[in-house]
Amino acid sequence: MGFTWADSAAALLVAGIIFRAAARVAWRSGDILIDRSAGDAEKQLRAAVGDVEGVREVRSVRVRRSGPNLIGDTSIATRRMLSLEAAGALADEIKRKARAVLPTLDLSVLVEGQALQGDLVERIHAAAARNGGVRDLHNVTVEREADGSLHLTMHAKLPGDMTLAKASQASETLEQTLRAELPDATRIDIHLEPMEPHVVTGEDVTQRHAQLAARMREIVESHPDVLRCVDVELSDRHQRIHAHVVAQVAGDISIEDAHRIETELEERIRHAIPEVHEVVARATA
Repeated sequence: MGFTWADSAAALLVAGIIFRAAARVAWRSGDILIDRSAGDAEKQLRAAVGDVEGVREVRSVRVRRSGPNLIGDTSIATRRMLSLEAAGALADEIKRKARAVLPTLDLSVLVEGQALQGDLVERIHAAAARNGGVRDLHNVTVEREADGSLHLTMHAKLPGDMTLAKASQASETLEQTLRAELPDATRIDIHLEPMEPHVVTGEDVTQRHAQLAARMREIVESHPDVLRCVDVELSDRHQRIHAHVVAQVAGDISIEDAHRIETELEERIRHAIPEVHEVVARATA
């Protein structure tokens, strides 16, 4: 057609198309071969993880692309005394929330403990767990003295067949651990108790001692804060009666008040019926 430059222009146009296609292929290949960070995805993931109940702190979040998918990891802090089972459940909940906002995300979760300086009781439990010498630390009380020092009291359980010498050594080791955790503690009193057996033999004798059970119901329902006696069960363990009572109380009272009612019911039953070896009272709404 007489346009001598047309072949060159067409060749340049085709070359441009080839270059554009090659660049897109190279870009997609780079996504597959190289993990690329995803800033927007990291922001979404951090917000989702922070909204999970039990997460005290989101310490780190990383998300990168690997082809069409996302790979991420996060480190979170929670309370130090969370059990392994509960920590696993927390990690599963974080993954579930993450998939809700980023469906293609493959997430790894690292769960760590966070120490709150003001939560002294939790720090005591965490120190005892780290020590490992005693089990079932309970009835922990932290008393702040007038001079600012701390007086710690607690109950700790050890195997019942352990000698007193070994138990005392375990108690001293725990005390050293607690003093390292709480340098302000000037006095630490640890009451040692034997651990209960894993299984005890017993028999439900409520029907056999129907009059005794009826008497307990009367005692429970005579308490001014009890609405009604829900249940009474009597167990015979090695020819000793163990009583279990359930009392309904108002649902808007505090746990502290509920515990006070439970303690008062136990004391009333033990005082009125001395032949009962042990009483366990439970308050329910």
